[in-house]
Amino acid sequence: MRAQAALCFRCMPSPKARQFAFHLILAGYQYISCSQRRHAVRAYTAALEIYSNKGWTHIEDHVHFTLGRNCAALGRVELAITFFLRLLRHSRQPQEHAARTHACRCVPLIAAGPADCH
Repeated sequence: MRAQAALCFRCMPSPKARQFAFHLILAGYQYISCSQRRHAVRAYTAALEIYSNKGWTHIEDHVHFTLGRNCAALGRVELAITFFLRLLRHSRQPQEHAARTHACRCVPLIAAGPADCH
C-alpha cells in the first residue's frame, strides 16, 4: 500500500519528490517487518535516488545503513560493502567518530552472513 501511495505522489500533475521518497522509506520499513527484504531494497534504492546529493546527510546515512544491512541479509555482500563504504564516506559525523561507530555496526553484519542479519 505504501509503495502505491508513493507512486501517487510521483504521478501527480506537479510531482512531489520528497513525499514520494518518504513513502518509499515507509514502504521499505514495512517490507522489512514482513521479511520481504528484496522489496525493501528496491524501495530504499528508489528513495536514495531522490535523497542523494541534497545535503540531507542523516537521511542518506539511514538509507545507506539500511541498504547495507538488507543486502548483507540477502547474501549480496559486495553490494552491502558498497553501501557501508558510502555510509562511511558521506556520514555527517566527524570522520573518526563515524568510522568507529559505523564500523562497529557494519562489520558484524557482513561477518555474520545472511542468516544472522536482522
